Amino acid sequence: METTAEMAHEPVRKATPWHFWAVAAIGLLWNAFGAFDYTMTNIRDEAYLANFPPEMMTMIDAFPTWMTAAWALGVWARSRARC
Repeated sequence: METTAEMAHEPVRKATPWHFWAVAAIGLLWNAFGAFDYTMTNIRDEAYLANFPPEMMTMIDAFPTWMTAAWALGVWARSRARC
């Protein structure tokens, strides 16, 4: 049986506040949409791209390599850092 002095050294663990989970859920949805958008744009999903004007795809196709790499890193490196 533990004494009162031994119990005093145990850290008190509080429950995670509800607003943490709310912000975490919003962040997860935000990152999931970014991953979805990147994937659908790069695999050229016709149903997804039907919502974009043709000029948008012309602009995306004209992206320099460094911009495409930055887009990919912004989507995938950010989501992997949270795992």
